[in-house]
Amino acid sequence: MKKIPKKYLSAKFKHEARSLVRSWSQKSESDEELIKELIEAYRVAKEQDCFHLGTLLAMVFDLQCPDAARECARLFEVPLSEECSVSEAIYAGGATDDAPLYWRKEFSLGVKEWLPIVAELDTEKYPMVVSPSMADRILTISRSDAMYAYRQFDGTLHLFILNSSDEDILIDEEQFMEEAPLYFTENEHFVSPVFQLRLVKRLLDFVLSEVGYPPLKIAMTAVFVSPQAHLLNYDCYVPGGDNAKDWKGITTIMRRNHLNEYLFTDANYFYMESGRPDTVEYDIYSNLLWALAAASILYENVNRNKKLEKYSSAYLRSLCREYDIFS
Repeated sequence: MKKIPKKYLSAKFKHEARSLVRSWSQKSESDEELIKELIEAYRVAKEQDCFHLGTLLAMVFDLQCPDAARECARLFEVPLSEECSVSEAIYAGGATDDAPLYWRKEFSLGVKEWLPIVAELDTEKYPMVVSPSMADRILTISRSDAMYAYRQFDGTLHLFILNSSDEDILIDEEQFMEEAPLYFTENEHFVSPVFQLRLVKRLLDFVLSEVGYPPLKIAMTAVFVSPQAHLLNYDCYVPGGDNAKDWKGITTIMRRNHLNEYLFTDANYFYMESGRPDTVEYDIYSNLLWALAAASILYENVNRNKKLEKYSSAYLRSLCREYDIFS
C-alpha cells in the first residue's frame, strides 16, 4: 500500500487516523508492514506525537493479537477495560467535550431501527444453546439461516450459526464455479455454514471499516445442534487435516459431544454497565450494534452464491447505497 499519509502520524489528526486503521489494514499487504511503518515513525517523532503513534500501534496489534495490543497499550499507560477491546478503549479515551467521537459515516435511520436484529433466540427450537436468562443478550443476524451474535464478557464479538441437520454429513468447502460450497447428506444438501459465517464477517468487516469502528476480536462458531449429526470427514478440516485451512478461524461444536450442557455461557450485554446513554461508551456500543444491523440487512439482500473474493469494496458500497445503509 501507499505509506500512511504523513498528516495522520501527527496527534493533530488523531481522531481521523484512528478511524482509518481498519482501512489501512485492508489496503496493506500485511499488518506487519503497518507495524514497521509506525515503529519507524515513532523513532523520529516529536514528543507530542509519541503517545498518538503508540495508540495507533496498539490498534494495529489489536487486529491480529489482542494480547500484544494490551501490552503495547500498557506501555503508553492507556486506561483499559476487560469488557472491551484495546482499540475501543483508545477510541473512548480520545473523546473530549470539544471533540466528540469521530465516525467516518453515520448509519441511516433504517439501520438504527432494524428491529429483526433484536429478535430473541428461540430457546425452545434451539434448547441448551444459551440459558433463557441470556437469550435477550443474543442478536439475530439472520433468522432464516439461524445466524446470531453476542458480546462475550472479555469483549470478543462472537458470531455463530446453528445447523439442524440430524444425519451423517459430508463436508465440502470447495466452490463449483460461482456456487456457494455445499454439505451433503443422504437426503439433502445445504450451504456450508462455515461459508455463511465468513460471508457475514466479510460484510461486517466492510461496514466497520466504512464507519471507522475500532478493531475488536471476532470469533466464529458453527454449531450442529442435533445429537444425531455426524461430520463424516471432520478430521480433514481440523488442525493437521488436509483441508484445515478451510476452517481456519472457525470453531465447530457438535451437540453429541455436549449433551445436557449449555453451549454458550459467556454472553454479556451489548450496552455494558458503563455505557449509559450520556457516555462515549454508549456511542461506541451503539455503532457496533448498528454495524451488525447493517450486516444483517446486507446479508438478507446480497447475492450469496458469489465467491468471497467477488465481494469487492465497490460492489459492497453499491449495495450500501441501494439499501440505504448510511445517511
